[in-house]
Amino acid sequence: MRNFTIITKVVIGIVSVAISVSSLNLVNAETNSTIKTKKISPQIKKSKVADTDNTPQFDLKPFTVNFRLLTEDENSSAPKIYKLKRNLSAQEGNEILVKDLAGRLKDLEYDAATSIFAIYRPQTELYKQFSTSDAIGFGALKVGTAKIKSYHQATDITTLVVEKNEGEILINDLLLPVENNTEIETIQNLSSEAPGVIVDTIQSIYSSASYQFVFVDIGSDQGLVNGAILKVRNNPSYYSELIKITKKRDREVEKIPSLDPIGTIVLIKVYPKGSYGIITNATTNIRKFDLVNTK
Repeated sequence: MRNFTIITKVVIGIVSVAISVSSLNLVNAETNSTIKTKKISPQIKKSKVADTDNTPQFDLKPFTVNFRLLTEDENSSAPKIYKLKRNLSAQEGNEILVKDLAGRLKDLEYDAATSIFAIYRPQTELYKQFSTSDAIGFGALKVGTAKIKSYHQATDITTLVVEKNEGEILINDLLLPVENNTEIETIQNLSSEAPGVIVDTIQSIYSSASYQFVFVDIGSDQGLVNGAILKVRNNPSYYSELIKITKKRDREVEKIPSLDPIGTIVLIKVYPKGSYGIITNATTNIRKFDLVNTK
């Protein structure tokens, strides 16, 4: 009798579930027949994008003292660090020894009130104009400042103490007078063309990106001023040579790129035959020998 009761309950449960499922299907069918469906197609809203502002959003003045262009004579005759007192490189508070500094003080026109010199690392490569190979000068990057501590007349050795280091200070770095920040009145597009070439991607072996520095072979002789904007384009002749090389090495051949601008440079220190500038808004790597122009 007990078994019969259990079997009856099971049968009733199965029948109840079946009735519930049938009712649910009926409701869904009625609902689908009464609700109207609408196919939704996503659309992309088109809008005109404003031109990107190429103006750097920071003060450029501090960068004007980071670089210096030296003549061949300045590069070879400027006083050099010949010995470091303790380490392979000098840091703040370390002493450095310089020969032939005392005899050059008047020529160097240093600040006698503070006795402070700027320390520069000269570049090994002489900058030349790309089209004519005329010499422009040697670039030098500031790595710190040092103050005169003492002078030993018998050996003509001046001891200085590093006040600030902005990089490694090494033997053969140059001592030069401290420069004031160059004035940059405004960042501007110039009306006249000034075609040129990037001759150095400073502190980069092969290419540079946004907010890195370059040197170009055009300057005030071509009408450029501090704050002028240059547009950068790939150099087709350079890429032609690159393609030949990649073919020889059985590597993937690069296509010659278009002549659309790939970035801009704002000049922060203009010399007669060359200029130092900062890259802004680069859309790809900017390489040595890429073309520049005001247009």
